[in-house]
Amino acid sequence: MFRGGDQNINRSGRPKGKPNKTTEAMRGVLADFIDANLPDIQKQYDSLKPAEKLQFIDRLLKHVLPAPLPDYELMTEEQFEQYLKELRELKKGCFSLEPGEPLKPRARGPAAGTK
Repeated sequence: MFRGGDQNINRSGRPKGKPNKTTEAMRGVLADFIDANLPDIQKQYDSLKPAEKLQFIDRLLKHVLPAPLPDYELMTEEQFEQYLKELRELKKGCFSLEPGEPLKPRARGPAAGTK
């Protein structure tokens, strides 16, 4: 159990953008698997129908490219407000997303001023 003042606690945490060890290990395993089976994967791909090839590529791209963000310029005001509402629900407890406030991390642990 962690206690206040414990010198063994990594207070800075994992650096931003660095995957955890499990994620990094799994990516390595998958990369090795793909490398070892690339000729068979290519053979299977070549045997697909054109529509199946597009579906295969689409599924792969989801793991390589980030999901597109909504185009705010094309949103109506109602759509934008709904998007903000969903974002607030999604991030509740992680960030302060009150209207008019800048985005800032919410304090973790006990409420400020309590012990």
